[in-house]
Amino acid sequence: MDYRDSYFLLFNGTTDALAFMEQRNFRMARRVLERVRAEAEESVISQPGGEDEEDEIEEDGL
Repeated sequence: MDYRDSYFLLFNGTTDALAFMEQRNFRMARRVLERVRAEAEESVISQPGGEDEEDEIEEDGL
């Protein structure tokens, strides 16, 4: 499974959130983090084998 798209979503999102935090705009930082978390999760799940691998991770307890 290729995680590059999800990685870049999370990396760019956290960079944006940090910029908002520097401006003390914590509400926007939280919104950005919540949005990119959901987008990254959808990106992983929508890839072939995404849901199957998620089940394996849950079974392993990770």
